[in-house]
Amino acid sequence: MAQRHMGLSAPLAMQVALAEFIASGAYLAQVRRMTRLYRTRRDRLVQALASETRGRLMVDVPAGSMQLLARCGASSNDRTLASRRATEGIVTQPVSPMNLHAAPT
Repeated sequence: MAQRHMGLSAPLAMQVALAEFIASGAYLAQVRRMTRLYRTRRDRLVQALASETRGRLMVDVPAGSMQLLARCGASSNDRTLASRRATEGIVTQPVSPMNLHAAPT
């Protein structure tokens, strides 16, 4: 309701077009296509990580997500690895700072 009072609602023609897109089944078909595409890309990434790291990373494959959790061995530091990957243009997020039992840094 606040959006309507602020003039942020979608134009009626857009709402009608979206409703028709959904009702026709085209939206569901698009979602399914993208799900297959992204699953294929995810699986290729998991295979490449397994091949390139030769078991040094344990990759948790999610049921339906675009994100992966790759765990490194106890002798590795995920913050250091994330910094190194950043210099290569690869964006990663170290998860050790999110550990409730980790020592403060």
